[in-house]
Amino acid sequence: MDLRTRLPGIGVLVAALAFTLPSAQAEIYQWTDDNGNVHFGDRVPAQHREEADTVGLSGRIPNQDEVQAAQNRARRIQSAAEATAESNQQRRAEQDESDTEVEPARRAYAPPRQHFPELPPLPQRATRQQREERYQQEMVRYRASMRCLAQYQNTNGSFKAEAFDRCEVVKRPKWPD
Repeated sequence: MDLRTRLPGIGVLVAALAFTLPSAQAEIYQWTDDNGNVHFGDRVPAQHREEADTVGLSGRIPNQDEVQAAQNRARRIQSAAEATAESNQQRRAEQDESDTEVEPARRAYAPPRQHFPELPPLPQRATRQQREERYQQEMVRYRASMRCLAQYQNTNGSFKAEAFDRCEVVKRPKWPD
């Protein structure tokens, strides 16, 4: 049998198989890489195939009731956000008014700037015991400085600007070698 006589039969067979097989749809996968980044795609890298999940995509168009419900929900969220913003603005205004009333009184009773006297220099050839005593004296100054600054520390660890007007900053001494 000649190949030319077989070709029409093969073509009919391929066409029949194509119509009987389910239609191929592209699937979308979701996976997380080693850095914690989430990826989407139609091809998953080999190292992430086991953990990849298919993502169900709906091509359904919402009906009028669903659109109306979504719009109502958006309006409720918008009005709640506006009410929260307004109450926050009023609270800030009240707080600003109370701060202006208290601030002059706070300034009147502010403690004077703490100053820690400098220590005399060590002799050229100080002994280890002299260096350790000096370290202990410097640590006393450092701890007093930290106690003063702690009154003005913010929750994020920074200091209010007025701290530097009222407290002397003493660097932490190094342990003598």
